Amino acid sequence: MAAPTLTVATLQLGDIMTTEDMTNAVWNRILHDLFPAPRYLISPEYSFTTRGGKSGRADLAVLFAGTRKVLVVYEGKKSGGGINTLVDALGQATTCLSAKSATMGVAIAALGDQFSMTDKDLNDVGKFEKDKGGQLWIQENLDEIADYLAKTAAAGRRP
Repeated sequence: MAAPTLTVATLQLGDIMTTEDMTNAVWNRILHDLFPAPRYLISPEYSFTTRGGKSGRADLAVLFAGTRKVLVVYEGKKSGGGINTLVDALGQATTCLSAKSATMGVAIAALGDQFSMTDKDLNDVGKFEKDKGGQLWIQENLDEIADYLAKTAAAGRRP
């Protein structure tokens, strides 16, 4: 299966994704390209409560429209925050997956055009090209992101 072409593919993402709002805008577009209505809904500022009663929010969540079951949780930050900021964002996304019992869900965290994609237990998912420092960048991995998330959308679970 060939990766779908994303509507953001022609953009210079590193130049655009410097602020949190623009980082979230790009990922919002990607998720809308790959998880279309009526099967899926994408909820901004998705609220959740952990089993311990702590409430939280994720920037975006992909839900099955009929059941509102969570499939993908995304948390984004502006560029330049460092690895700890990316880890914190990923922790927020995986906490939401765990709170919603989304055992086959995908957590995405972005720090500008840098990203990470894992399961709820922080195991890497997908096959993405890392740079020499072990980091993932959206522009270099756009086709792989599209392919992995398209397979997730088609299966209704992590492939």
